[in-house]
Amino acid sequence: DDYEIAVAEFTNRGLDTIYSKQLPQVDKSVSWGEVAYEESFDEAVDAVKRRLIEDKNAVVAVFGPEVFVQRFMNYLRKKSKMVFERVKASCSISVGGEAGIRELLKSRNVPEFMRELKPFIDTIEAERFIEIMSKNPERVAVGVDEVLIAWEMGAVEKALISESYLWNNIEDTRLERLLEAAERGKLDLRVLLDGLESSEKILRLGGVVAILRYPVPLKEIREAKVGRG
Repeated sequence: DDYEIAVAEFTNRGLDTIYSKQLPQVDKSVSWGEVAYEESFDEAVDAVKRRLIEDKNAVVAVFGPEVFVQRFMNYLRKKSKMVFERVKASCSISVGGEAGIRELLKSRNVPEFMRELKPFIDTIEAERFIEIMSKNPERVAVGVDEVLIAWEMGAVEKALISESYLWNNIEDTRLERLLEAAERGKLDLRVLLDGLESSEKILRLGGVVAILRYPVPLKEIREAKVGRG
């Protein structure tokens, strides 16, 4: 197996992975392995320092397999007091690196101060949609046509739209109607940031989806409308 280390910045503007490196599992001496890890820690901490200097209010959270979290925290205590003093939280997840970032977005162990950031809220909303769709397909609308039909029926609880889909289809009259409804407070519409796994899932489903207040046979309704011409 390989180990990975990554540094990501979470803000309400989105998720930015600013450093990522794969670490081959060490089969040599323990001392050689420690040197290899510390070299990668040096690079990762340099990336963190640059962001902390740019933003005096930024804080640090450390996540990963428990043994590596402990090793990294010990490294910070010895080698980088500046970063160590800005660590606000640390927690264990199953993997590190970019896969760990994806896991972190869905984790229930995320500290409250991070859960309030848009990438985490977007992920929670998208995963809730996926869960409802898997349990009861008639409790969701998939694609702009179904969402529009459901909204006209007053059945939409919350709509989700991929940011890239929004900008690529901004002149679509169906989408315009939904956006106008959202502006008037008639539709709860959330735009999902690009670059998130959750946003990519919604994009693959048509770019815009909705959770419904109650089950609606939208496919049959659409087919009936098409049949009537």
